[in-house]
Amino acid sequence: MGTSQSKDPEVENALAVFSKSEQVEMERLFKKLSGPNSKAFSLEQLQIHLNGILCETIITRLHYTMANIQTQPELEADIHDMPDNSEDVTTLTTVTYDTFVISLAHLIKGDMHEKSHFINCLATETDYASPSDMIWFVTNIVQAYLEVKAEDAHTVSWQTETEEEDLRRFAIFILEDLFNKDLKYNSSPMHTSDVPFGVTYRDDELETWLSQSALFLHIIDTIFHSCFPVKMVDAMFSQNNLLPLCKDINWEKTTTILDIPSVLGINNSLPHQLQNQWSLLYTSQLHGESFSTMIKRVKDQGPTILVIRDTDGHIFGGFASESWTMKPQYSGDPSCFLFTMQPKLGIYTSTGYNDHYMYLNSGQSTMPYGLGMGGQFDYWGLWLDGEYGIGESRAEPKCTTYNSPQLSRQPEFQIDAIEFWAVGPDIEKEGGSMKHVISASGLDLTDAHVSILDKDPEAKAMLSLINRGPVSDGLREGDRTADTPEQHQLPPM
Repeated sequence: MGTSQSKDPEVENALAVFSKSEQVEMERLFKKLSGPNSKAFSLEQLQIHLNGILCETIITRLHYTMANIQTQPELEADIHDMPDNSEDVTTLTTVTYDTFVISLAHLIKGDMHEKSHFINCLATETDYASPSDMIWFVTNIVQAYLEVKAEDAHTVSWQTETEEEDLRRFAIFILEDLFNKDLKYNSSPMHTSDVPFGVTYRDDELETWLSQSALFLHIIDTIFHSCFPVKMVDAMFSQNNLLPLCKDINWEKTTTILDIPSVLGINNSLPHQLQNQWSLLYTSQLHGESFSTMIKRVKDQGPTILVIRDTDGHIFGGFASESWTMKPQYSGDPSCFLFTMQPKLGIYTSTGYNDHYMYLNSGQSTMPYGLGMGGQFDYWGLWLDGEYGIGESRAEPKCTTYNSPQLSRQPEFQIDAIEFWAVGPDIEKEGGSMKHVISASGLDLTDAHVSILDKDPEAKAMLSLINRGPVSDGLREGDRTADTPEQHQLPPM
């Protein structure tokens, strides 16, 4: 048949999802793959084409699935079912133009059902993928994504190594929604039971998971667009970097405790307008181990990411949606979150139970001296003491603000390293002072928008201490908790 117009309805329907220009590109690519023999291409020819992008096992499974897609359109063929002696050898061992068209329609322009079928066929040699199959597959696809993006300016800006364990943690993070239904509740701070055993996943379960994982869908779409560049990718998709541009760091003088897969996961959890760039504000490795120095470098800098490594090797932190400013009140908004990187990558978002998102205060003996996120005094989701070097994470079983577990190995931890990163567009300043303070949700928090209740937070705090706090707080748009931390006692976590 070659590349002549097929009369098969299935092929015609597949062709119809591509524009005329895309059909031309598809035919050109097929001829490039098949070489002198324009009727089909072999596994070896596909391996040459995809060398350096996908691993050998995935290429082998991809070729077999493409070769058999027309005879088994629901992609339920088992790779072990290939007969030893078949009269129609071409159908089983080479990819014709018709099967190529149908395959690309599913891979590149298909719906969740079609893509999840392909994922199942690429992840396992059996009918149903196991958790270990899925971890292996996602790890390889993410690694391929980083290879495809290796020359991108955003990727080049991060001069840090990616270890195999970093990819595995990210894969488990990506698969969390798929795995969670098979995991019993585990309150252990160590979170060792992240992967279920003795289960497999049907196509419909993979379809549900894929529909909920926009991050992995973007990653795998990028891979197959790179493998088979026939689709006219819109400008927004091609410019949408999952990895932020890394700025204001001298890699000759310092390193980072971040790893690339973790940055992908954390960045994807930020508000969209903050995902394009991260700028280093403070690192204890370069700027010294001093709380006052740290705060001087990070306050009034807009939304930030805080990353901590404790002396037990746990890495964790939080996203602050607004500038860090000194005041005896909680600040921030529901877009704030806490996260863990090691031993597990996890994102813990606002519960809505209270508004204790961010806290920074010093110089007042009546108020805690330090930086906190979530929970309440003495039961912080995350706390850095004003005396540099120690911190706390006392969330048992969960932090009320973020539903986060204990982030560190011990409730009280020793700090090994700290980093602060500004995220999003550069802050505009006039005469050295902030021109605008924009929250992660896009709210303008400049002085004209601040309630009169917040004009003098220190006076308000003192009034609260003598039980003469402002009586109108409870009328502020249904606020469930007062701005001053002590006004509401929270249950122990």
